[in-house]
Amino acid sequence: MSRIGKDLSNGPHTPILRAQDNVDITARRRASPPDKIPHVGIVGAGMTGLRCAEVLIKNGIRVTILEGRDRIGGRIHQSNKLGHPIDLGPNWIHGTENNPIINLAMKTKTAIHSWDITSSVFDESGLLMDEKRAAFFSDIMWTIIDDAFKYSNDDTETIPDSESLYDFFVARAKELFPIPLIEAGKGATADKQRENQLLLLKMAQSWGAFIGDPVDRQSLKFFWMEECCDGGKRNEFPAPGDPRLRSKIAVAGGRRAALEARCGHRVAEQRRQRRTGRRDDGRWRDAGFRRSRHDRAAGMA
Repeated sequence: MSRIGKDLSNGPHTPILRAQDNVDITARRRASPPDKIPHVGIVGAGMTGLRCAEVLIKNGIRVTILEGRDRIGGRIHQSNKLGHPIDLGPNWIHGTENNPIINLAMKTKTAIHSWDITSSVFDESGLLMDEKRAAFFSDIMWTIIDDAFKYSNDDTETIPDSESLYDFFVARAKELFPIPLIEAGKGATADKQRENQLLLLKMAQSWGAFIGDPVDRQSLKFFWMEECCDGGKRNEFPAPGDPRLRSKIAVAGGRRAALEARCGHRVAEQRRQRRTGRRDDGRWRDAGFRRSRHDRAAGMA
């Protein structure tokens, strides 16, 4: 399990969330007078907001979600404008070990698949690299990535702030493809090793496509934060157009009646004022200047 996964599993909230499936919600609601049930407002109907709503609803709390878009789901969105469903946002399940999303996919019988084919690699001239050579360097690159994750997980406290993932690649490239100390009579060997080092470092640049920043700006000290939460190495892709997984999250296991989702409501302002001196009354006003009053406010980034 990754460092993030361990931190989350040891958090104070984990036992509470794991106990939710054993809660008798019907009995809890009957025990609470209707006028005593708290009303919580959530800003944003993305996956985080929907999950927050699910936990609150399981505890018998009335929930209203204000969503600026005309739909729920946040960044997870599909379009049918081309005649077939196209994923416009994240469309993969990141890691498969102890991942609750995988468990939901299994429960809903969502079709999932993984890409295990060899990737094609093109050089700086736009020419397709030999398949065996590309696979060889690709394997080395991902092995170094795995080693960097382990190093960052184990030694994050001692790694200098200035050290980047690219620095780690440079050091490993020199170890894997050492240039002879005495180059006399070995010029061809030295040139080949330099070529191999350069190729590996060029392929390392592809990591920037995953994080959205150049690899030399990726902190090695905090590289562990990029790892899958569950430590799994596989990425699974739900079949495009299959709504079952998203619907399972959206309706919170069939508790649709307890959730009020208002789409097209952009929160322009939030106010708090004292009502009795014992608790706050959160007031929200959307872009249409209609106000929504709740006992508590929960903002989802």
